[in-house]
Amino acid sequence: MADKRKLTEAEEKRLAAYQEKCEEMKEKGFSEHRITASVLSANITGVLLAAVPSIILGILFFLCNRDLEFSETGFLSYIIFVILYVVTIVIHELLHGLFWSFSTKDGFADIEFGFMKEYLTPYCTCRAPLGKKQYILGLLAPFAILGVLISVIGIFTGSMFVLGIGLINIIGAGGDLLIFVKLLADRGGKDAVYLDLPTEIGLARFDRN
Repeated sequence: MADKRKLTEAEEKRLAAYQEKCEEMKEKGFSEHRITASVLSANITGVLLAAVPSIILGILFFLCNRDLEFSETGFLSYIIFVILYVVTIVIHELLHGLFWSFSTKDGFADIEFGFMKEYLTPYCTCRAPLGKKQYILGLLAPFAILGVLISVIGIFTGSMFVLGIGLINIIGAGGDLLIFVKLLADRGGKDAVYLDLPTEIGLARFDRN
């Protein structure tokens, strides 16, 4: 991605910091291996991956609410739905940062947020290396909390509105699910640590040589 678009000043600084961290890791005897996804892959393959839990939860909703009478939804409900979804986009990135910060030396000071204007995509990145389990915890936190948990609440309350908020957040976590699948297939050593890439979708694995 870095070679296809002009980087912002913040991204230039983050790239420089990443390169400095790479040199530091190499001096400690680590080698770098990148795990990345294109914007197109994140949007298409990610949505396909997210469709699986979305369909399952949707089926569960109708199985658990067979006697539910559906009323016509007004225009105001659609406006509220859109507003709530925009709010959850922000919360999505905050959850990434919050859960990653639990495992970093400097906590939330190691977390950075930004927005790619070219792709209308917000992002959260962690500047500190993380273990695989710690990285996955922060990676999947929005999917689990905003997606699955809210959908389950919608199922038990019989609210299609709440279910819709949950399902759209599962779809919004499609890129995270794609990186998760790539991480599951990754075969790093027991000493491997993972670091967010500064200008690409994905991360780098550092293995001790």
